[in-house]
Amino acid sequence: MELENILVTHESVVNAAVIGVDDSEDGEVPMGFVTVRDGCAVGEQELIDYVNKRVNNIKQIRGGVRILKTMPMTSSGKISKVALRQMIKNDTLGCQLNGQ
Repeated sequence: MELENILVTHESVVNAAVIGVDDSEDGEVPMGFVTVRDGCAVGEQELIDYVNKRVNNIKQIRGGVRILKTMPMTSSGKISKVALRQMIKNDTLGCQLNGQ
């Protein structure tokens, strides 16, 4: 939740979610997902740097940040982290990326 709260403080970010993804060295690392405001041009590395300079080393977003066209939502209107994990597992993330 802390990393998500930091991501949404960036002026370009509308929604943010962070999940753990498998990493061969560390077991699991945080990966962020965001949607951005219309007309905003922000890169993944800019968002990674934005978060990483605000947290200690252990909490840094080492799994990267993905900018999505739309955030998957549950029927109750919350971000669906299950759907985000499924997109990674099924390698279907590319079709959801902003600008693709």
